[in-house]
Amino acid sequence: MSMRWSTGIIRTLTVGCAVGLLFVAPPATRAQDAAIAVGVPDAVSILNSGLDPGVVEEVTAETDPATCKDPGGCYTVKLAVKNKQQTIVAAEMEYYPSSCQEVSTGEWSGIKSPTHGNYGNTTITGTLSNGDCAGITFTFGALYYTADKVTEKKVKDELKASWKTKDYPSVCGTCKVEVTAHIKIAD
Repeated sequence: MSMRWSTGIIRTLTVGCAVGLLFVAPPATRAQDAAIAVGVPDAVSILNSGLDPGVVEEVTAETDPATCKDPGGCYTVKLAVKNKQQTIVAAEMEYYPSSCQEVSTGEWSGIKSPTHGNYGNTTITGTLSNGDCAGITFTFGALYYTADKVTEKKVKDELKASWKTKDYPSVCGTCKVEVTAHIKIAD
């Protein structure tokens, strides 16, 4: 499902029922970003990435400046992962919706290290599920989490990071997004 906001920015909401995936990018709020969009990969791209998709239980998006300091929005993901498997937490990329030209995979920074696992950055290729650039292959900057071997039951962890592009804030004032992952680790 692709959404077009009054500023002309496209944000993509992707749902994959088979594994319970839900990735969301919150709406842009500034008119200067009308020529640039931030997109997330569709569920098939996540499944074909070679990384574990995990099971996303809930996603909460926040764009209120009083609670979300990143201008591109903030979202919280509740995610269940397996031990020792690299699991995608989030993936983003910047592109021009008018030409479907990729601009940047961005970079993940400001990462708050998890307690029971490790994190890493990579890129994955995939498509947006619909919208102006549906079916076009893009490269997404992905953040992943790998749980250490845990012997306890119901262990929880947290990973927090910000994604942004080199165009932030001069060309794309909303190309900075914060992601917080609340992670449950399976046996």
